[in-house]
Amino acid sequence: MAQEFRRNPRLAEIARVAHFSEYHFHRLFRKRFGKTPKHCLVALQIEEAQRLMLAGQRPSEAARHAGFSHQSHLTARFKGVTGLTPRQWLLAARKKGGGVASKK
Repeated sequence: MAQEFRRNPRLAEIARVAHFSEYHFHRLFRKRFGKTPKHCLVALQIEEAQRLMLAGQRPSEAARHAGFSHQSHLTARFKGVTGLTPRQWLLAARKKGGGVASKK
């Protein structure tokens, strides 16, 4: 998942690679990691978008390169995880010198 998150793979694909049914994989994954595969993929995408924005990419470019279909999708997911919009987070990160903690 960590290598392929930019492609936004579906649960069926991930479960098939792991040789489990979707339901069984989802249950095992959540039990082992405390969150769903989708939550992990979104977290990886947000981390990548944060890295790209700190490196100077605009949020729209960072969204596309991190695997989001469009900037509004990034903004909605980003705000749900960090409590801030990408722009708010970026301003705070620059002010703090590189990074800010998320709400979760």
